[in-house]
Amino acid sequence: MSARCGTLARSALALALLAACGPAPAPGRDEATAGAGSPGEAVGAEALVAGEPAFGPEPGAPEPPLDEQDLALVIASERALVSGQPEAVEGLLAPLLARERPPAKALFDAAWADYQLQRYGECVARMQRALSYDPSLRASARVLGFSHYKLGAYDAARQAFVFIVEARPDDHRAWYGLGQVELTLGRLAQARPAIERALALSPDYLKARHALARLAHAEGDDQAALEAAQWVLARQPSHDEALYLLSQVLASLGDEQRSSEVAQRWREVYAARDRVGVLQRRVAEGEDAPELFLAMAQEFMLMGDLGEARRVLRAGLARHPADAALQRQLLPLLDASAPGDDGTTR
Repeated sequence: MSARCGTLARSALALALLAACGPAPAPGRDEATAGAGSPGEAVGAEALVAGEPAFGPEPGAPEPPLDEQDLALVIASERALVSGQPEAVEGLLAPLLARERPPAKALFDAAWADYQLQRYGECVARMQRALSYDPSLRASARVLGFSHYKLGAYDAARQAFVFIVEARPDDHRAWYGLGQVELTLGRLAQARPAIERALALSPDYLKARHALARLAHAEGDDQAALEAAQWVLARQPSHDEALYLLSQVLASLGDEQRSSEVAQRWREVYAARDRVGVLQRRVAEGEDAPELFLAMAQEFMLMGDLGEARRVLRAGLARHPADAALQRQLLPLLDASAPGDDGTTR
């Protein structure tokens, strides 16, 4: 089989899979806006050198328009991204990515999929190439800033977020990203206005509220940190980073017993999230058994996070609508009082 036939076959297979699966929410946390702060969250070994430009090379020749067939593949890839199936994107876009000059939008969507699959170095390379073809995409390239952040290239991350908030001052996720960079670098005075702006734009934005708790703790205001961490955990009981922070804050406030209890709870949740991560990777690598979604949901229920469990079960049912075990598990959760997460999306 020729290389072109192979890429077309992979694309056709991915299209068929996507059509069968239909839209579904992503089963895990939104990595494109995930925070940092608890132990064990390693930075990629392929970390970029500090000072690397955020957007890569300068633009070259103008981007040619997509023809009808190319546009259909890009639309299918975007559907895969918003339905929580980043593993399908590479196959969908294979005919476009194999070209000497792939369309910028295909590279852009492939970069988003790379990020969701925790391939941060690949995300940066593809996103920079996309932006060199079509600079108009920069204002939407929030994932580039978060990829630089994950790889420890904080100057490049800051540059990307500053560009976005200047171009789109209502992008609360980019303001959060900027505040996260400043907080990680210990520039507390610069972090506060960015985090507060994110919360002013989206008061229920859970990740920014957690960043505010970290900031307050770093500033020595443990009462404010306590309130912010408790706010986060009331909405997402399985938020391992907020649990870890809460144990530190309670220790600072002299409540050693509660600190010890929360620390034990954090260890349990962190271990459960590791198990969920293994299951998510199996799904990302192509496994699609209903039992994987059921196992993830059961882990979240053990963590007391019914909202996450409900989302995972719905994702599984979108792929396996006739599965009786998933239906039985979801039914009692439909009437349960379980807050959702902060709704951060692509």
